[in-house]
Amino acid sequence: MFFFYKLKDLYSSTLATVVTVLLVICTYTSTNATPVNETDSLALVAIYNSMGGTSWNASYNWLTSTPVTSWFGVGVTNDRVTTLALNGNNLTGAIPSELGDLDALEIIQMVGNQITGAIPESIGNLVDLRELIMFANSLDQPLPDAFGAMTQLQIVQMSSNAISGPLPPTLAGVSSLMILNLSDNQLSGALPSTFENASSLLNLDLSFNNLIDAIPAEIGRMTSLQTLLLNNNELSGPIPADFGDLSNLQALSLHTNNLSGNLPPQLGFLSDIFVLYLENNSFSGPLPPEYGNLGELIFFYANNNNLTGPIPETLGNLTKLRTLSLSNNDLSGEIPDLLGAMNLLRELYLDGNQLTGEIPPELADLTQLQSLILESNQLSGPFPVELTNIDALKYISISGNDISDLPDLSVLPNLVSLQVQGNKLTFEDIYPNIGAPTGLFSYTPQQEVYTTYTDVISYGSSLSIEGAISGFANQYEWIKDNVTLTSSASSELNIPSVDYDDAGVYSARITSPLVPGLIISRRPVTVEVFSPLPIELLNFEANLENGKVLLEWVTVSEFQNDFFTIERSSDGVVFEELVRIEGAGDSNTENYYHTVDEAPFLGTSYYRLKQTDFDGEFTYSDVEVIYFRPEADLVAFPSPIALGETLSVRIFMEGTITVELFDSQSRLIYIKSIEHNPGDRELQISTSGLSPGVYLVTAKNREIVSQQRILIADP
Repeated sequence: MFFFYKLKDLYSSTLATVVTVLLVICTYTSTNATPVNETDSLALVAIYNSMGGTSWNASYNWLTSTPVTSWFGVGVTNDRVTTLALNGNNLTGAIPSELGDLDALEIIQMVGNQITGAIPESIGNLVDLRELIMFANSLDQPLPDAFGAMTQLQIVQMSSNAISGPLPPTLAGVSSLMILNLSDNQLSGALPSTFENASSLLNLDLSFNNLIDAIPAEIGRMTSLQTLLLNNNELSGPIPADFGDLSNLQALSLHTNNLSGNLPPQLGFLSDIFVLYLENNSFSGPLPPEYGNLGELIFFYANNNNLTGPIPETLGNLTKLRTLSLSNNDLSGEIPDLLGAMNLLRELYLDGNQLTGEIPPELADLTQLQSLILESNQLSGPFPVELTNIDALKYISISGNDISDLPDLSVLPNLVSLQVQGNKLTFEDIYPNIGAPTGLFSYTPQQEVYTTYTDVISYGSSLSIEGAISGFANQYEWIKDNVTLTSSASSELNIPSVDYDDAGVYSARITSPLVPGLIISRRPVTVEVFSPLPIELLNFEANLENGKVLLEWVTVSEFQNDFFTIERSSDGVVFEELVRIEGAGDSNTENYYHTVDEAPFLGTSYYRLKQTDFDGEFTYSDVEVIYFRPEADLVAFPSPIALGETLSVRIFMEGTITVELFDSQSRLIYIKSIEHNPGDRELQISTSGLSPGVYLVTAKNREIVSQQRILIADP
């Protein structure tokens, strides 16, 4: 015996294997014990040598002359090894293929070791294996496809390794399998559809992997399933409606994936479920009211999704619920009063939604409630005083709402955190809670008070800005353009006679020595100071009469008014001065003004009145619009005209135009050819040197001849 141990110490591991095999064979040859199957013995030796047997925490009797039945962790039935239990034993290295030679094995337990590499393909030879439990190791290769022949396999527990690659369809389809736990690995690819063949499966845990794509509907046909954990993967698509057929399901965890689509109402058929985790996905649409039928539900998480619509009142039927988390969605509407019927509820998370209305006082019936988290909504009104009767409350957060009244919550004996910042609370609300028995009371900042507006006020008028809010010993720091004006107990800023320098932006910072650190701001008021109006314009009108535009306006009063300017435009954008008329200076009576545009534009003309003060300041009236289209292509005016005055001729033809003037004897008096666009200018003809009488004006191009008779009279 000593000889063999010396050889084991001195020779290489290869030679040692031969020696120890001889040792085992000789041992069983020389004893009266029933020898273990030689193949099994050789397989055990291979496991010992391949997996660091000399460093195991316990290796009692391994590779000694004692019977294999006494070897640590080895179970034998008749002459076959049926159990291998080496949990927490510092096994290292890879599992040798000889494991497959132990074809009578029923149980393998190698939990909490440092095993690396892969599960050998030869494991498919273990047709009697019922339990394969190897969690908390360092296996880092894909699983083999050899599980299809293992028809007795009931438990596979290999969580907390680094197993990679896809989940073999052969393993997913083992009909005898009851527990499959491969959580916390690096599995990738899609879930196989062969799960529908795993008719005996009770617990399936594939959480914390890298699985992708849609969840197969076939999983919904595993009607024996009690626990389904697929959380913390990269699964996408909707939850199959077939999940509603999992009538024995007690726990469903799908959180932290990329799942989307509407939540299926069919989940409301899962009458035995007590755990439903759907958070951290991209589910949209409404929360199905059918979920109010889940009478055994204890934990329901659907936070961090994109759910919309109201919270169903039917959730009030979940009388066994301990936790309801719907935070960080887009839920809207009011908090249902019926949630107060969930009398075992301990945690209510509705923060980060668009909920409106008041907090229902019926929540006071939740006598076991410890956490009430309603922050970042649009809730308004008072915090219900009835909730001060919930002695179990530890955590309250209503920050980021529009709550306007807060009762004394210091009466809650177990309160450790109170978050009320970002509401419409004042010092009167905060002060009673300063002494609350909380480890964390956050009340700053609060929303600004009053409204923002602009006050346009005339020079010399009085100005008053209000800033009063409820509280005790309030101090008001009034500020103009970021510079402090005054700080006192006065809640109102008054300026008896406004000067031009008083124009600016006013605000207030309100504090109270009884509520440290809280500053409530009065929203800014913009003050604009102006002089009395230079004119009070009663009207300004433009009217077309006989091809001319009559422009009239009336002022009721004028102050330092220098002059008026009539401006004209053909496009309503670029205006030019038409005429300037002197103003009345200072006047408190009505003044009538008028002028005439003798030659409006062909088509549309725009007119506006410009008023200019003595100091050069000016204002504009509204714009008047006139449309002019003459009946003829030639207009000569005025007619009659006094001898010696200038005749104006407006032509509404295009191209090269010849303009002629004939006397009553048809003698040509005047002729001129022009390139002309219609209505853009007038042609002036002097009547000096002519005789009184009737004359004929003609204008013609290649297509049109237009004529008009005029009368030249004695001056």
